[in-house]
Amino acid sequence: MCFQDEADFLLTDKENQRRRLTLANACQTMDIDETSRYRALLNQDHKLLYCRINKCASTFILGLLERAMDCGRHCLREQKDVIKLLPFNSQFLLLKNAYSFIFVREPYGRFFSYYSNRFYSSKEHWEKYAPDIIRTFRNNPSEVSLNYGHDLKFSEFLKYVIEGFFSDEKENEHVRPMHFNCNPCQLEYDFIGKLETLPTDIKYLLRQWTYLNVTHDLSDDVVAETLDSHLFKPVDNLFSAINYYADSPIPPHNLMIRTWTYFQIRGKVSKTIPLPFRDEEVSSVTKETYIEKLSEAMAESKGMAGLKEQKLEALRQAYAGVSLEVLERLKLVVEADCKLFGYETEPNFIFVRDVDVEFDYFKAVDV
Repeated sequence: MCFQDEADFLLTDKENQRRRLTLANACQTMDIDETSRYRALLNQDHKLLYCRINKCASTFILGLLERAMDCGRHCLREQKDVIKLLPFNSQFLLLKNAYSFIFVREPYGRFFSYYSNRFYSSKEHWEKYAPDIIRTFRNNPSEVSLNYGHDLKFSEFLKYVIEGFFSDEKENEHVRPMHFNCNPCQLEYDFIGKLETLPTDIKYLLRQWTYLNVTHDLSDDVVAETLDSHLFKPVDNLFSAINYYADSPIPPHNLMIRTWTYFQIRGKVSKTIPLPFRDEEVSSVTKETYIEKLSEAMAESKGMAGLKEQKLEALRQAYAGVSLEVLERLKLVVEADCKLFGYETEPNFIFVRDVDVEFDYFKAVDV
């Protein structure tokens, strides 16, 4: 493993101490309900604990843990089941004695990431949640919308998030506040990672785990392979969706546009490179052809001006379509997470609404 050099390691360690102090100070001043909810995964000898928070690089981290500990997903879940069978005091002691870590991210960006992945990018089974959300928050929805939920708007999704937060119903684990999952005011985590600093944080953790004899060495290639292993998953989802919605009014070309622009939203494909398939060509496009053209577009996009800024552009464009009234209520949803993990409750990139983006990142759905 090509470890983080000493200077970078010390910088990351210092930043982690700052994050832990921010969390500890916030816990002392805030009234955070303590629960026994831990979405915790341990390795076989219970030396390493990861508390999973959805939409915070959790899929990547789980893949990395599987390789680092020679313990597949089923193995990790078995250890989780072991914890559940113990009395709570014994659970807490077990968790406390392991090297524990969590990953968090900017809360407004987390909601946007979930919406763009779950409801904008082409997927089967939009009807699991989307039609109910549309039925609740849209005036005079069409029958097609109520049947498929394919055109759920970002503003409608946020209203669903807000209602779930203020209701007594069990919230969707993907969008409930991050601290609800891992009780950070009750269990003192050794490391608090952030999606915004994922590469350096992961290198720091790998060095720590090896030093503590928690895991074996991982090469840089394994880390890169784990990152790449899910790169084209949205294309798999696309072609599953094309088959699933074959008898619906949803055009296959619209589904292809969604997946292509999803890669643009993620900053993988330049917004200057359009979907290379016309409507009349859709029936002849295979998954392999789509991946080939997508790979070419990603290679062409590397180093292009403005590529890194596309993520923020897309996020700001989505939030610009949300009323200030909804944003003010959303602030109450994210307030605790922001204070606990050191994010702004009212960031300028959300609340300063001077968005002037010519490119429409949501051309397949009017957000």
